[in-house]
Amino acid sequence: MNLAYICIKRPSKLMYALRKITVFIDDMKAGNVENGGEARFEVKPGRHSIYLSIDFYKSKPCIVDLQPGESASLTCGAREGMSGLLSAFTSLTDYLYIMPEDDTGQVITSTESSPRPALQEGITVHMESEEERVPAATEEVHVPKGVKIKVKRSRKVEHTLEVDWTVAGEARLEAGFKQILSGSIRGEISQKQGQSVTESETVEYEVEIDGEKGCRYRLIWTDIWRKGIAEFSHGSATHMAPFRYRERSELEVVPVA
Repeated sequence: MNLAYICIKRPSKLMYALRKITVFIDDMKAGNVENGGEARFEVKPGRHSIYLSIDFYKSKPCIVDLQPGESASLTCGAREGMSGLLSAFTSLTDYLYIMPEDDTGQVITSTESSPRPALQEGITVHMESEEERVPAATEEVHVPKGVKIKVKRSRKVEHTLEVDWTVAGEARLEAGFKQILSGSIRGEISQKQGQSVTESETVEYEVEIDGEKGCRYRLIWTDIWRKGIAEFSHGSATHMAPFRYRERSELEVVPVA
C-alpha cells in the first residue's frame, strides 16, 4: 500500500454553521470540511503539514508523520466561548484550530508547533512575464507528396520547480524548511494562475501536415519555463530565493528544407 490517509472531523457548532472550512495540506488546497462533517484525504507517506482557512483566519499547522497505510485522525473548528471571541479579534492564527483526536494512537509528531521552522508572515512570489522556451524533444516525419495527414502526439510534462538555494545563504536552510518553501511557492503559483498546479500532466496535440508544402517536417516539443523570486522571512532576516518553474509544453511543426 503506497498511500496514507488524513481524516479530519469537524464537530457541529453554531459558529460558521452554514460555512465550509477550507483544508490545506502542504500549502495546497485539499478540500473542505462541513459543519458536523468529516473529510478524508489520501496523501503520500511521510511528513505533512495541515492547516485550515476561512475568511481572513488561518489556523496554526498540525504536523503528521505517516507510514504507508497509516491514518491520522484530527479534529478541527473555530474556538468558542470568551477565549474564542477574544482570539477572533486579537489573532488571525489562534481562532481556528486543528489537532489530533484524543486516544487515536496515530503517529502525530506535533500539533501547533513543530521542530521544523515555519515561514514567518507567509511568502510572496514575484513571477516574470517573459517566458523561457527550451527545446525538449524532436522527431522527423515524412509525408508523401500531395498527401495531407493528421498526426497525434502526447507527452507527459513534469511541472518541475527549481529553486536556487545558493543565493543569499538559503543553502544553509534545513531540508524540511526547503520542502515547506517549495510547497508554498507552488501554492502561490496556483493562485496566480487561477488553477491547481499538479506535479505532472499529459498533454496531447493533433496537427495536420500538408504534403503539398513539403515532404519532411520536424515535430519539436518545447518546454515553457517561467522565472521568479520568492520573498520570505526566516529567523530575523528576509530572504530572496530565485526559482524557475516548468509551466507547460507545446508541440511545434517546422518544415525541413
